[in-house]
Amino acid sequence: MLLIELASLHPNTDVVLPFLTRLVDPSNPVAIPREAAEGFDHHHDPRSVEVLLRVARTDTAVEVRAEAAENHRRSADAAIDPCPDRSGHQLARSGRTRRAAEAFAAQPPELALPAIDRLIATSVHEEVLAEAIEALGEIRDARAMAMLVRTANGHPSQRAQQEAVETLGDIEEPGAVAGWLVSSGSTRMRPSSAKPSRRPGTAPKQPR
Repeated sequence: MLLIELASLHPNTDVVLPFLTRLVDPSNPVAIPREAAEGFDHHHDPRSVEVLLRVARTDTAVEVRAEAAENHRRSADAAIDPCPDRSGHQLARSGRTRRAAEAFAAQPPELALPAIDRLIATSVHEEVLAEAIEALGEIRDARAMAMLVRTANGHPSQRAQQEAVETLGDIEEPGAVAGWLVSSGSTRMRPSSAKPSRRPGTAPKQPR
């Protein structure tokens, strides 16, 4: 198992990920995919997120699924974390974060939505914001709709607001656009057009 650990420490993610992906095959003895799943923790990449999610869902061994699930959470968080690393560089560069946003659209809402929500709230890259918002439109969940409405109404980026409105318009879901209009106040009756009400059973006043 030391060989797997040493290999996972190699800095080239493009080399390491195919190696670890082969090792998590369930046909291998349990100790091998368990160690390989842990090795993904050294490579926080959207591809790691996808592989770990599959292993956490489908592997027949409980210990392998547990290891994959734990490292999936860490990889998912790190893949979109906009905070700078120790060297002062952005950990989540625009292209890498955009791929993460796309990958999250294919995951279960309970995993995808918190990550996308955090990405929309913190990203300063408009292309990344656009991808994240489009990903929300592919998730058929009431919480995704609510996030789109909130983004359309109050995000500081005008591009993000516009993208959210367009995404809402593209959703073939009854009430999607109506929900946005109501929450934004666009369908409220203006005071000048409101008619005075009268009590039931009373006749209108006759002109003198």
